[in-house]
Amino acid sequence: MENKMHIILYDGHCYLCNRVIKFIIRKDKHKKFSFATIKPEITDNNIRKGLQEEYDSVILLTDGNLYYKSEAVFRILNELGGIWKVLILFTAFPRKFTDWLYDIIAENRYKLFGRSDTCLVPEHEI
Repeated sequence: MENKMHIILYDGHCYLCNRVIKFIIRKDKHKKFSFATIKPEITDNNIRKGLQEEYDSVILLTDGNLYYKSEAVFRILNELGGIWKVLILFTAFPRKFTDWLYDIIAENRYKLFGRSDTCLVPEHEI
């Protein structure tokens, strides 16, 4: 995935998601990632046109391909490189299992981490 544009779609009202996006921004030394909220009232229609339905998960758009849930997370970690690449060892587990873990966290994210009334939208230069 070298020198390709990576767009991460995320829930901008979720405190956990916002923290993860801020973490990625800090660790993304080569500025590989751009960001957009998954909420249709904010996201550019050109970005959303490849989505076949509403998703309540992180989505990674890379070179015209869409990756969801745990697969998106593992691909993002791989692109960040460094020590974070170690976490892609979890790809040895079946995707059904890693997506199931992802879904448990996603379904409880507001209860566990809170919800913001405002949506984090990173600046364009990020």
